[in-house]
Amino acid sequence: MDHHSEESREMMIRLVRKIAHHLAEMVPTLREMDGPVEPWVQDKMSQAAEALESVSDYLIFSDQRDADMWESVRVAEQKLCDRGKNAAKAKYDVYPSAYANGYAVQVCKGQKPGLDGKKRRSWAKK
Repeated sequence: MDHHSEESREMMIRLVRKIAHHLAEMVPTLREMDGPVEPWVQDKMSQAAEALESVSDYLIFSDQRDADMWESVRVAEQKLCDRGKNAAKAKYDVYPSAYANGYAVQVCKGQKPGLDGKKRRSWAKK
């Protein structure tokens, strides 16, 4: 790996840690808020979550050599199956999150077992 790649990787690691720190600080604040969260805040948080999930999916699936699998997930724009969502909600304290969604995708693709302990491919229709 060349010097620039290593610097870039370290910069991304610092950025991820910074984002994680900010997110951890936001949880108690959100819990203590009185009244509803402003719509513009909800919108910005949804946009940020989608962007982070997209990067997480890329990082998770880039280690796998099966390019067709990555294409089928993104190009077909399939929704997560209920089995995957339920398994992720049971496994992770925070849902949705990048880790939980990555896990849900693997359950939907049959790479991880669902709550029933079985691995089987199942995707929700769009």
